[in-house]
Amino acid sequence: LQCTADANCISLPRPDEQTGARRYDPKSCKLYFALVNFIPIDQSRVDAVILDLDGTMVDTLGDFGEALNRMLRELALLAIDAGAIESMVGKGSEHLLRSVLHHVLAPMEQAQRAIKVENLYPEAWAGYQRHYLAINGQYAAVYPGVAQGLAALRAAGLPLACLTNKPTDF
Repeated sequence: LQCTADANCISLPRPDEQTGARRYDPKSCKLYFALVNFIPIDQSRVDAVILDLDGTMVDTLGDFGEALNRMLRELALLAIDAGAIESMVGKGSEHLLRSVLHHVLAPMEQAQRAIKVENLYPEAWAGYQRHYLAINGQYAAVYPGVAQGLAALRAAGLPLACLTNKPTDF
């Protein structure tokens, strides 16, 4: 990864062969840059570090894909590929699930599709939650450099916290 002085990414790292983590999302480049390159932190200006989990420290797209596709099979709907899922994550599980249902039901007329999504949603939600709980973490990988970055932050004496919008069960 090479970044300019203002931490704008020039290129992305290749997928890690050991962990299987995908390319890092450039939306989080500043964090990744800091973690991988151990940027000195002016501790006089920082009291603690709060880090996001999904998509920042851990590549959870595999977990999403597995749970969603298990749920779709139960509903007798077509599977969805990881690329489509990737564009839908980041706004919480409810948004993700509705987006997936709209995507797989896309051949339907828009008004009919909206009604079908609302009718399927309760069963889809229950199935997705059940499957995600069953596989949570099995298809995920820690991004390269995260463990070293966390160790560096801890060695700097900064209190660390992890933030996620996942429900408590996960």
